[in-house]
Order: sequence, then structure tokens, then C-alpha cells
Amino acid sequence: MVAESLKAGISVVSFSGDKMLGGPQAGVIAGSREIIDRVRKNPLMRALRVDKMTYAAIEATLRLYERGAALSEVPVIRAIATTREEIGERATRFCESIARLTSGRFIASLEDGASVIGGGSAPEVKLPTVLVALEGGAMSAASLEQQLRRYRIPIITRTERDRVMIDLRTVAEDDEPVILDAIAALAQPASQSAASVEV
Repeated sequence: MVAESLKAGISVVSFSGDKMLGGPQAGVIAGSREIIDRVRKNPLMRALRVDKMTYAAIEATLRLYERGAALSEVPVIRAIATTREEIGERATRFCESIARLTSGRFIASLEDGASVIGGGSAPEVKLPTVLVALEGGAMSAASLEQQLRRYRIPIITRTERDRVMIDLRTVAEDDEPVILDAIAALAQPASQSAASVEV
């Protein structure tokens, strides 16, 4: 999008280093040498410039693009590029794991949905996904969502129609066991849960 804008003759483009590149949080200004030189000379440049670590992280991220490795090595780009079918396969296995780990006390089902990229860079861009809809038996969705958020590693979800919704597009595969452990712990009968806390 940025490259196309510059090729089309736009003099200067600003964009997010984290949302557009998948690198560190920073604002990036790209454009003609004349305008960039004027930006560099502006007194605000000293106040708003990022530190050397951020420059180094941006450089490392850009080198991944240069090598053609961004799709596999930049997490946000990898997540955006993941297809609905790939997420659906993960979600199916995830639901099966929930049924096994909770002995059926929690119900997990699949539902079509949309991942929202959001932010200033892509505020209305939505990608088709498969959501895991989680129901906690006697536990309300609000309570389940709160308990997940308070887990030793906070797990952020959303609720819809008294169900907790999980979009695995936003979850690295290596992080799935953390969520499953949390759900399994919450599904324990009260007596077992209390005993585990006392230990």
C-alpha cells in the first residue's frame, strides 16, 4: 500500500511501524528526499524521534522483508496471511482438546466470524475466520472472561450471546497450551480447585 502510493506520485506517506510492518511501535515517514530532508531539519524531529533500539528493530524487520522472510517470521504478517481453512483446522483441534481436558464440563463449538485488523492503518479491514465459542456450564460468559483475564498469563477474549469467543488468528500456536491450561483449571470442580489453591 505504501509502495504503491509512492509509485503513484504521492510525495510523502506516514504509517505505523507495528501495524503495517509488524515491527516495533513507531511512526514512519517515507517520501521524496526533499520532503524527508525538511522533516529532519524541523525542531520537532529531536523531540519526536525514536531511540536507537527502535531504529535497530525497524532495520531488522525491514531486512526480513528484503530477504522475503516476513511472511514466515513476522508474527502479525503471518497472522494476517493465515487462511480461514488453516484457522478452522486449528480451531477444530482446539475444541477437541477443550472437550477432553474439561471432561465435557465446558462446551466449545465453531462459528464463522471475522478478524478485525483495526487501528489507524486498516480500521475497516476484516478477514474471514473461524471462532471458538466457549460456554462454561454454570459459569456465565462474563465470569469466564474475567477469570481468563485474571489468569497468571492474562488471556484476553470477548463475549457474545453469553459465550466467550476466541479467535485463534490472534493466538500463536505455541500459546494455545496456555489457554487450554487455563480453561482446564477453571473447569475443575470447586473442591479440586480449592485444593489446588491451598497447595
